[in-house]
Amino acid sequence: MSFAENILDKLFSNGNAPNEPFVSEILERSKNDKASYQKWMQENKHKELSQIYSLSHFLKKRLITCSANVHIFNSRSANAFSISCCKYIDAKSFQHYFDFLKNRVLEKGYELQHSDREIIDRIHYIETIDRHYLKFPEIMLPTDKINQLYGNIQIEHITIDDRPSYIKLMASYQLDSKFSEPISFDKLTRHLFDF
Repeated sequence: MSFAENILDKLFSNGNAPNEPFVSEILERSKNDKASYQKWMQENKHKELSQIYSLSHFLKKRLITCSANVHIFNSRSANAFSISCCKYIDAKSFQHYFDFLKNRVLEKGYELQHSDREIIDRIHYIETIDRHYLKFPEIMLPTDKINQLYGNIQIEHITIDDRPSYIKLMASYQLDSKFSEPISFDKLTRHLFDF
């Protein structure tokens, strides 16, 4: 880079390295968002999306993809799925579904550790990542092991240039012998999609 280019870069750059978040903040929903979510739930919109994604999940396990695509990841220390936002699902419904998944996990006895948002300039597009981090409560079982339920859970909602792209939910497990074996991720998935 020439001296002049270096000066121009310093003058006009936003001060952040590429792919570094230029916004990191706590994720909080406005009163309007909360009211919109309650209305969405009362209208059973969550059931419509759950039916779409449970069918997509079923088909994906049989190696069939559809427009509401689901990706499945399995390993020894973590399991995950991601669900894509297709053109017939509006952005607000997809955001509500992200919060709905968090609330379904809370129903299983989890505690919300925190929720945050990062906005990242990826040079050719702006990526926004909303996250919910949920932890299992450290409850001892009669076997003197800590019940880790389904493991620690992280849910992400990714948008590209303000267009919803996908939601990812990952359960990561403690492999230490002081923790119980995690409950099957398939059971969690069935609860989340209610099928």
